[in-house]
Amino acid sequence: PDTHRAMLRKMTSSIHDAPVGSLTQQSLQTMPDLMSAWAQASSVPFHQRSARRFGTNRKNSRDALDNIKEAEGLLRRVIDERHAGNRNAELTTGAYNAIIEGWANAAADANEDMAKAAAQRAEGISIEMQRLTMAMAENAHEASSIEPNTETFRLVLLAWGNVARSSKKTADKVFA
Repeated sequence: PDTHRAMLRKMTSSIHDAPVGSLTQQSLQTMPDLMSAWAQASSVPFHQRSARRFGTNRKNSRDALDNIKEAEGLLRRVIDERHAGNRNAELTTGAYNAIIEGWANAAADANEDMAKAAAQRAEGISIEMQRLTMAMAENAHEASSIEPNTETFRLVLLAWGNVARSSKKTADKVFA
């Protein structure tokens, strides 16, 4: 895992170090897989989940949050590239879903506060996707490639389901 993480860090750093607007098509094509790798790294192995839930494994909680933040940083970089005029920078539903999946994974068997924050972030991203899709629909020349799909909503529901599982409060379970 350490070698894997070091390779992810190196690839991510090379993307962040390049000037905005200069990423090649090849670099941009690797971004969804890189985002997905960081997002999947945010899940905690099953044997470590109970320790994390009860606060005895805080390092893994921090690592999971750091990993999903790395994935979101890559998504922001694609957005920056697009704003800088790089036509190869395309936002996709799959890239957004990878980020939402990372937040759903971060919510799995987390403590109550972290699970709730992760589910709220997952839901917020899906709402942002809807907002961007509607804004693109108003521009007749711009087709939307980030429209939420059933996978998007499944992942948001999974995140809230993780809140219900981790919560001890009946009100939070009902809300989730």
